[in-house]
Amino acid sequence: HPVANFVDKGPPSKLDLLLAHVLESSTSQEGTISSLYGTTHENTTVRSVYTDGSCLYPNTPRAQAGSGIYWNPNDARNISVRLPGLATNNRAELYAVLWVIVHSPVTWTLYIYTDSTYAIHSVCHWAPSRAAKGWRCKNADILQDIVLALRNRHAAVKMFWVPGHSGNVHNDGADKLAKEGA
Repeated sequence: HPVANFVDKGPPSKLDLLLAHVLESSTSQEGTISSLYGTTHENTTVRSVYTDGSCLYPNTPRAQAGSGIYWNPNDARNISVRLPGLATNNRAELYAVLWVIVHSPVTWTLYIYTDSTYAIHSVCHWAPSRAAKGWRCKNADILQDIVLALRNRHAAVKMFWVPGHSGNVHNDGADKLAKEGA
């Protein structure tokens, strides 16, 4: 019994039992992510892809947003996508990530590179707490779709931050495609 590790004499107090419960129920960030997205069971060749989002005329009735997905120079999979619904840059960033996950074979290990710290934090850090609170957050619809898409994957998806507009050909390609999509 875990309480025995820190109780010397007599039966455990209510405080001892409460502490034992807290220690047993504490979950790492990795554990909460796994419980939300599920676990993967295939280790395949890594496919790297760059994503970006763009919004023209933000916060106006004319706002239009697009997502860019860039695999490699002259790759037929490179695509510009117009964001459906509410047009914001953050939605376009998340939609690009969703698009890659949904349109890639579930057996591919994906490394998604983005200059959006918002997208990375939303998917990799904030999603478990937002799910626990009933998805009362901005862009919940896209985040929920990302969760469902990740649960159906057999191979891992990892996200990495890259600096924007820094001469990275792949990231610049995703940026150009996102602007074209908008």
